[in-house]
Amino acid sequence: MPFTFKLSQRLARMRRAALLCSTAALAACEKPGVAGPSEPGSQVVTLIVSPDSITLTPSQSEQFVAFGRTPAGDSVPVAVVWSASGGTIAASGLYTADSIEGAYQVTAAPMTSSLAASHTSTVIGKATVRVSRGRKLTRIIVSPASTTLSVDGTQQFLAYGRMNNGDSVAVSVTWSATGGTITTAGLYRAGQTPGSYAVTAAQTGGSLTGTASVAVTAPPPSSVPGTVTNLALAGVTDNSVTLAFTEVSDGTGQPASYDVRYAPSPFSWGSATSVATGTCASPVHGSSIGASRTCTVLGLSAATAYGFQLVALRGTLGVDAVFGGLSNAASGATAAGTQAPVASVTVSPGSAGVSVLGTQQFTATLKDASGAVLTGRSVSWSVSNPLVASVSGLGLVTGLVAGTATLTATSEGQRGQASVTVTVLPPPPSGSWGGSGWWSIYNGSGYVTRVSDAGAPSSPSNVVDFYYPIGFPSGIAPGTLYYYFSTAREVYVGLWWKPSNPWQGNDAGRNKICYLMTAGDKLIALEIFNQSAPYSLGVVTEFPGDNRAIQGAAPTPVALGQWHRLEWYLKYSSSGSTADGVMKVWLDGKLEISRTDLVMPADGGFSLFQLSPTFGGVGSAKYEADHFWFDHIHISGN
Repeated sequence: MPFTFKLSQRLARMRRAALLCSTAALAACEKPGVAGPSEPGSQVVTLIVSPDSITLTPSQSEQFVAFGRTPAGDSVPVAVVWSASGGTIAASGLYTADSIEGAYQVTAAPMTSSLAASHTSTVIGKATVRVSRGRKLTRIIVSPASTTLSVDGTQQFLAYGRMNNGDSVAVSVTWSATGGTITTAGLYRAGQTPGSYAVTAAQTGGSLTGTASVAVTAPPPSSVPGTVTNLALAGVTDNSVTLAFTEVSDGTGQPASYDVRYAPSPFSWGSATSVATGTCASPVHGSSIGASRTCTVLGLSAATAYGFQLVALRGTLGVDAVFGGLSNAASGATAAGTQAPVASVTVSPGSAGVSVLGTQQFTATLKDASGAVLTGRSVSWSVSNPLVASVSGLGLVTGLVAGTATLTATSEGQRGQASVTVTVLPPPPSGSWGGSGWWSIYNGSGYVTRVSDAGAPSSPSNVVDFYYPIGFPSGIAPGTLYYYFSTAREVYVGLWWKPSNPWQGNDAGRNKICYLMTAGDKLIALEIFNQSAPYSLGVVTEFPGDNRAIQGAAPTPVALGQWHRLEWYLKYSSSGSTADGVMKVWLDGKLEISRTDLVMPADGGFSLFQLSPTFGGVGSAKYEADHFWFDHIHISGN
């Protein structure tokens, strides 16, 4: 069945020929078998089981799904009864392999109400399961491998298996510990006795084990740091204040450190700012208990009333600090002064080259006539050729097209300049992704590779694997593949995509799948939402007049570890301020999102597709090894 199914009806207005390129082989063009949404009331003539063929190890599980196919080629949901010639299969389609090697058949038979009576006995779907001991579990890995806890502290441990071919797989384990306690879910709690202990994950029904080491330390001293009671202003200038106080103990007999905060009056500790410049910059490290101490707060405004307060502490701010009581508050006004005018502006670097879509941060240094550096002044940025490069209000330059431009920073009528040269990206490395117009960038760690996947729907021997190793940080992608196409105001994208099982969600509840970029360098991203399962599809727009996260009213949970058909249709709004842009998203033939209120940028249309599956934006790193796999992409534009 062709990839586009009802694509001809949804995209009848598209006049240009569709361009289909495999994300891995990238040399052949064909229509992969992805179905568009079905029309209600169509009669089902074929029942499809996915995957239709798979090889499992004994007792391994695999989720099967079934859907109907109409005479017109549409995919529609069908309620089925599952059966298997060997192994077991649940009513949900979750199959567990037999312990005996061999070939078995999984069958999906429609319920009577799912199909017309004349078809209920003949329309069935089948899949083949081969049980083989070829893949073997060789290791149990416990994460983290080591940790240090205080008495009664806790640590969540995770365990996963490593096959003989290097794959990471989920395993069932039994937890134990030589000291302290650990739950069946791997939550360890340290005991009351300091020392070195081991946490063990033993394979359920097997002989493999994995271990992690735990160091339990003695509890910190129970006494708290002292409290400063005599904080006072010892002097002021037009931009600084000198504070004086008597140093106190940190609660263990050593001099305390101090977090010093300030704010324009009226002062409140919770909203005040920790001092960042001058000798009062937090943390201030003590020298001797009972000593008279002075320090200076810099960067203040002239003739302004300020409040000041501090707290004694031991440990590290933001990590393990133990605090004493808040000191008394001190207040006073800085002296009146005259502000020296800006005499010169210097832009750094003086020249730089960036690639198309690349960025370069520039800074402006302001000085007065005596050469003293000035701070707190307003700086505006501009470029001489905005078609070549753009610049943000903070001096971040983005390359747009090949060419040169002059960057200018202006403050109080004084200017500084730098030259910017924008170049096209270099061609892909020999033997990498070339052949159909695809480019590969940001793959220095080698996390984007071409692999084989017997279950891939279109090109089993040519699948692109985006690998997220343990410790992979938030806010970046394993690599980026992208494809330029002729600017189009109406675009359809279809692709095959498989997330690994398990999959660790990001703290931000977002993980990008792919992007579409406009001619004006604006973007819209197709993503999966939620911090943990169940995950669902969503879209994030980053347009000047439309910046939001969008989901369907009743999103379908994304099944992990299986291939999915993703389809994405976008049509530009009639203007850059009119909310009539169209967007539709389908998951495995089911319409998930349908909107007609998007406000697209006032530019020519979409011109770039990117595979750059960024792991969230903020939050924790990967504590498990995860993957995104892609097979075949279809792009149509008008």
